[in-house]
Amino acid sequence: MKIKHALFFFSFFFFACQKEKVKVPEKLIEEETMVSIFYDLSLLDAIRSNNSILLEENKIDPYTYIYKKYKIDSLQFAQNNIYYAYDLKRYKRMYERVEKRLEEEKKIADSTVLKAGKIEEPLSTQKDTAQTKIKEGFLKNKELRKNKD
Repeated sequence: MKIKHALFFFSFFFFACQKEKVKVPEKLIEEETMVSIFYDLSLLDAIRSNNSILLEENKIDPYTYIYKKYKIDSLQFAQNNIYYAYDLKRYKRMYERVEKRLEEEKKIADSTVLKAGKIEEPLSTQKDTAQTKIKEGFLKNKELRKNKD
C-alpha cells in the first residue's frame, strides 16, 4: 500500500514538474513595453509603500493606471507576464533593466535637486527623489485634468 502511494506521489510530482512550453499570447506586449510597465509598477509600488495617501487622494489604483496608460487589460498583462517569466534568464534581464533605469532616474533627480541647492543633508540621508518626481508628475496631471474640466 505504501509503495502504491509512493509511486502515485512520485508520478504526480514527476508529471506536475514537467515544463510545458508557454504559448505566445495573442496580444503580445513588446519586451521593451513590458520593461516600461515593470518600471512604472515599481514607481507606483514605491509611492504606495511610502506615501499611499498620495495615491488615495488622487484616486489612483496602480494597476488601473497601468492598464489605461498602456491600453491593455488585466488578462493581457497576466498572460504576457507568464510568457516572459517562463524564460527566467530573460525575465531577470528585464528586471535588471528596470533596476538600471530606476538608478539612472534617481541620479538625474538627485543632481537636479543638488543644482537647485535644495539638498542640505548628504544624499545618503535623503528620501528617494524618484518618488518626488512621480508625485510632482501626478500633481501636475491632476491640475491639467482640473483645467480641462
